[in-house]
Amino acid sequence: MSYIIIKAKKRGFVIVFALLFLINGPLRAQDDRMQQMNFQNNIQLFYSILYGNSDILISTIYNDVKYGMFTLSEIKKYYLELTQQVTYDSILIVIKNLTIHDDGLHFTEYAILNFSNGKKIYLELGLDSPVKIIGIWLNNGDDLADLIKNEKPDKLLWEGIINIKNHKEWLELHELPSTNSKITVKLLPNQIFTYTPIGDKDWWPVVDHGHLLGFIQKNDVVMYLNFPKSLKDKF
Repeated sequence: MSYIIIKAKKRGFVIVFALLFLINGPLRAQDDRMQQMNFQNNIQLFYSILYGNSDILISTIYNDVKYGMFTLSEIKKYYLELTQQVTYDSILIVIKNLTIHDDGLHFTEYAILNFSNGKKIYLELGLDSPVKIIGIWLNNGDDLADLIKNEKPDKLLWEGIINIKNHKEWLELHELPSTNSKITVKLLPNQIFTYTPIGDKDWWPVVDHGHLLGFIQKNDVVMYLNFPKSLKDKF
């Protein structure tokens, strides 16, 4: 008799879990869509100001995490890089098709503008309300704020681990973006490293405290969203 009760409880737990999954799944998807819309609206307003289609202060949209506020004239020095010389109607299409990258920071995410010429702009946005841009990186990975301040620009850095499906024991970094170049260091499974998602079409640079460790092939990088759960929890 007790066996039947336990079995029934287990069955009930499975049913409840399934219902929660069915309820929470669409809710999460709805949250993701809402977040994407918030990002799109914010970035569209940024570009409306940049193109001269809005007279709102740029500081209401972009407040850099390191330096604070910039004037529109300071930002417009990099107008060509930020717009890739496309029309305002074209930039709206680019914004509509932006992609989002989660690097595990929990309080910010990255919106990536993908231009038809292959160039990209990376914008870091806070997840608090109201949503604001707190960092911008140009296609070469340079921090826009550092450039405006005439400082040596920091590079955009994301976290990754090696793809253990292809490299179960270690992965070798190369001095140049070529497997024929000198091996510099080895990365171990589940060893978190920082890389810049910009460079040769098949390779990304891996850095440590501003020093280049070597180059890694893109398909050997596992991004934060695909980390094992145990590693995500630690991270």
